Amino acid sequence: MGKEFNSIASNIIKESITNALFVDDKALEPFEVNKEGFEDFTKVYNSFKKHNCFLDIRRYKNIGHKIKFNRSLSKTDLLVLDWQLDESDINFLISL
Repeated sequence: MGKEFNSIASNIIKESITNALFVDDKALEPFEVNKEGFEDFTKVYNSFKKHNCFLDIRRYKNIGHKIKFNRSLSKTDLLVLDWQLDESDINFLISL
């Protein structure tokens, strides 16, 4: 029964998540030229695409982007935050 439950639960999750938002302060946005110090998340994007899920990758640049993210969140089934803040970066913290 355990394997059957895991399979059913996994399928429910996969089918219910069709839009995801990935936010990282070091992410290259789609079609952006690679820059030193930024990460290319094409593999992550393709993994979501393979499971019929649209992944919107956004780079968090400053607190002004919070409004844009709030609009996008209303259409998002999954939010992925990849974030490491140093104590000096506390001004950029997003309150959820």
